[in-house]
Amino acid sequence: MTTASKSKSKNKPRAKKSERKIKYLIKGKDGEFVIELPESWKVTFSTVNPNSNGGSYDRGFCIRIWEGTKLRAVFNNAERFRDLSIPLLRKVEKETGNAEWTFDSANGFEESTRKIEKESSFAKDDTVDGLVFDDEDL
Repeated sequence: MTTASKSKSKNKPRAKKSERKIKYLIKGKDGEFVIELPESWKVTFSTVNPNSNGGSYDRGFCIRIWEGTKLRAVFNNAERFRDLSIPLLRKVEKETGNAEWTFDSANGFEESTRKIEKESSFAKDDTVDGLVFDDEDL
């Protein structure tokens, strides 16, 4: 191996083999997807062109992915993102009920009693677009 090829391989940024990976859920106008990145990489969320004079919010938002100072990817039309290792609980509401009907004097039905029960709780949201993630996946 020549010294020129040695110096090229030294300058190539690479994630450490043992470096932990983080999965991010990215949702946007074009759908949603999951991306897995090395822990040392940075993810930013901002307007498409934050330095433009007025109207930058009209152009939407984007996700930028950085490896140090090197921009690795940009995803336009982004609406939100999150690190999937952060547990998310969603409110689940359940409504059950019953009603009793009786005949009225014109041989029609009229409601005599009605009972409705509402119940709410929080459940772990571990699905993305129908995919189920186990804790070890996150």
